Amino acid sequence: MAFGEVRERLLDCDGARRLRRLGQSDDLALCTELDSQTLAPVVVPGNPPRAVRLKI
Repeated sequence: MAFGEVRERLLDCDGARRLRRLGQSDDLALCTELDSQTLAPVVVPGNPPRAVRLKI
């Protein structure tokens, strides 16, 4: 799946709709931009999954 397809799904999810209702559209734009950050969370699987550190 290409990033554009993933981005579209992210922008259409419940969480994205909630952020829009809260006036956080700028956050959505930043979070769905490919390679916009140099940090990435290291996530441990679980219910819920949790970030344990940041990877530079």
